[in-house]
Amino acid sequence: MNAEVAAENPGARRLLTALLERYLASGDKGRPVRLDDRRMPEFGPQGRPGEADTTWQSIKSLENAGLIRIDPIRTKPGMAAYEMQPLVRLVPTEVARAAELIGFALDKDPWIKEWISGCSSASWLPEEHRETLSCRPHRIGKRPPADVLEGWGRLLNGAMKATYVREAAADAFWGLSKALDDRFQLVNQLRECMGLAPLLEMPIILNVHLVSEGLKAGILFIENQSTFEAARRGRIPDAKGMHLAYSSGFKASAFRVRNMQTASLYLSDASAISETDRFREWFFSRRQDVPTYFWGDLDYSALSILRSLRTVFREMKAWVPGYAPLLRALLNGQGHLPEEDVRKGEQRPLDATGCAYADAELLPALGTAGRYIDQEAVFY
Repeated sequence: MNAEVAAENPGARRLLTALLERYLASGDKGRPVRLDDRRMPEFGPQGRPGEADTTWQSIKSLENAGLIRIDPIRTKPGMAAYEMQPLVRLVPTEVARAAELIGFALDKDPWIKEWISGCSSASWLPEEHRETLSCRPHRIGKRPPADVLEGWGRLLNGAMKATYVREAAADAFWGLSKALDDRFQLVNQLRECMGLAPLLEMPIILNVHLVSEGLKAGILFIENQSTFEAARRGRIPDAKGMHLAYSSGFKASAFRVRNMQTASLYLSDASAISETDRFREWFFSRRQDVPTYFWGDLDYSALSILRSLRTVFREMKAWVPGYAPLLRALLNGQGHLPEEDVRKGEQRPLDATGCAYADAELLPALGTAGRYIDQEAVFY
């Protein structure tokens, strides 16, 4: 992938824009940008399946083209490089080329000058933190910097009653609840320096179905809603006796799922209520003494969810009773090509998940077959 193609990726384009804006705002050509899931929503809970891998490949292509530099990354087993929140820097000698690539005007425009001036004179913010805010220009449509800065003042004056970041953003910025999605760390950094409580991300909604003595058999995380419902209604015999959890979209948000402040459990109407306290106590304890399994589509996106969930459920395994029939079908020539599902065409292969069965059987089969198969293809 060349730089021109890479720059068409929305996440990569946003990164270049942020680096160039920081360059203009501060004059510090070496100031890095951290690729956390606040700045890069593709790496966060709102990311679509496969989106994180595609965006990371585009960012790596920009690095290969010499436009940016990614600081050395110390990876952890079962985690992708982008999940380590690496720092990215603009290569000083390539500023003009980076700007040309995305059509960014390098002339320091009046808006940037006014933003920097407004931050420098913001009496409501401690002087040592004014530069911090000035280095993160916050454009909202065509609104003047003074109006946007007034919203930041409301975020930090202690009068706001919001608990969650999207509530606060809507309050401060004309009902725009997503205005702080890529500035979550920044606003909490500034709130901390003002002695204010941090804003919270919206909790993950986890739908669970509890059965009597389910912790003994373990917990099965299921990717797709229709399969979760089939298991909940007893149509999947091998899943009977297990607690069930609907785990779609957990690829980038797994690190929050076992925290009571960032996750909420919702029980099915047929759950065994007597199990609720025991399940909650275990789930939010970070203990690893209950068997945990994942079952999703036989594709790279689903196995990425498995890899991500293993960061908080360290012994989680791909569920063999569910994956084995999918694997047989795939090896027998069934399945669909990636381009036959528009949501899957951009999935990228994984090196490993950390699960022995997935790494020894499922990933090699995907590589050999060049096809995917959805978990709904299994009927019991």
